[in-house]
Amino acid sequence: MEMKKGILALLLLLLCYLLIGSIAPYTSQPTPSAQTQDSFQASDCYGEGTGSDRAAIIDDNQAALELRLQMIAHAQEQLILSTFDFRSDQAGTDLLAALLDAGERGVQVRLLVDGFSAFLRMERNPLFYALSSHPNIEIRVYNPIQLWKPWNLMGRLHDKYLIADHTAYLLGGRNCFNSFLGSYGGGQNRDRDVLVYNAANDTDSSLYQVEDYYRSVSALDCCKLFHDDEALAERSSVQEARETLHQRLAELKTRYPTCYAASCDYAATTQPTRKITLLSNPTQVAVKEPVLFYQLMELCKSAKEQVVIHTPYVIANDWMTEQLSEIGSKGQILLNSAATNGNPFASSDYVRHKQELVDTGLEIHEYIGDISYHGKSIAIDDRLAIVGSFNMDMRSTYLDTELMLVIDSPEVTQELKTSMDALDAQAAVVKDVDHYRSLPDGMAEPGLSTSKRVVQFLTGWALELGRFLL
Repeated sequence: MEMKKGILALLLLLLCYLLIGSIAPYTSQPTPSAQTQDSFQASDCYGEGTGSDRAAIIDDNQAALELRLQMIAHAQEQLILSTFDFRSDQAGTDLLAALLDAGERGVQVRLLVDGFSAFLRMERNPLFYALSSHPNIEIRVYNPIQLWKPWNLMGRLHDKYLIADHTAYLLGGRNCFNSFLGSYGGGQNRDRDVLVYNAANDTDSSLYQVEDYYRSVSALDCCKLFHDDEALAERSSVQEARETLHQRLAELKTRYPTCYAASCDYAATTQPTRKITLLSNPTQVAVKEPVLFYQLMELCKSAKEQVVIHTPYVIANDWMTEQLSEIGSKGQILLNSAATNGNPFASSDYVRHKQELVDTGLEIHEYIGDISYHGKSIAIDDRLAIVGSFNMDMRSTYLDTELMLVIDSPEVTQELKTSMDALDAQAAVVKDVDHYRSLPDGMAEPGLSTSKRVVQFLTGWALELGRFLL
């Protein structure tokens, strides 16, 4: 009996160690330093004339998958892929098959994946070992899960991009699995990428900004190689996985012949830009100065006429709310309604803090379409299109690595605004906390499902205490 009590006490102490150790370091939320404020001017993101890059907005999930397959299929020298979540479902296996094929062609393939995803999805998965054991393929993991270091558990890599040679790259909010790529069904999300083409084929391209960012992150001490062992290739399970990926590649060539017949005609599918600037959060595994949120707000406040923000949800502290308030009446924000939001915790937080968002003066549009919206974008006047991985929440502001691409281009901005308008047609305009000014034709007022009401009831107090982690 005494031994059981001792074991229980030890387990409780261990649980306290994990909880306190993982949460306490992130309770502090700094404001932007004087250096950050002095080093950024919104005007720096504007250009003149025609820049090196061309760009295009990619909204459709199926098109996003096919474009990735085409870029990978025709890469000749290098591929760099960074993602928060990589799964071996149908879309994920499509990418794994394409990447293995690239490595076998002699292309140098570099993958960077968040440690939480690697722990859940990649460990003990022969499909990922088939890649990691190949001499031309390297997989690095950002901040691997180490329970004995709980103070690192909350720091996550949230960047998503794919670079093909020095020709083109994709950057946005899509993870590597069915919910974001292809038409495989099962809980899909609406999302957005931007395709950028180095049209001038020179080092002024923003592609080199993204490549330099990858090199800086992958070189961090917190990034570890994932099973970089060629001997793994001899395991029977890995051999079977490799054959599975070879078969999958053959199926892809049959299913998407256009992707494999010719390389992308980037010039025909993209628009001219004046300047493209990569903005990023700090990359260390620790509480972060809110550099990227500050920069985005400065860009928004510089707008002359209109700011349109798209985000899956808003979870803001007092300082963030003040910054949003300074955008003023020229600002409009679209986010998932509490009923549509695929994140139950964000849904609950929105209900509890909706009045604070209403009080910012922003015009609030609640998306009530058929599936959850995951896009992160901002359109500023008719000049700037901003696309990336940053959610308007405290996790993106203070905890995660994040990227946003600022594109100075009337043409690309018009593409983005057209896409935004299509989604806005499925949005209810908020009048106040309890009422809507207007509803989309044929759509009913959004209401919470029973399951979400239960989640709110059971977790509301805990979410309020821990919302700085959301």
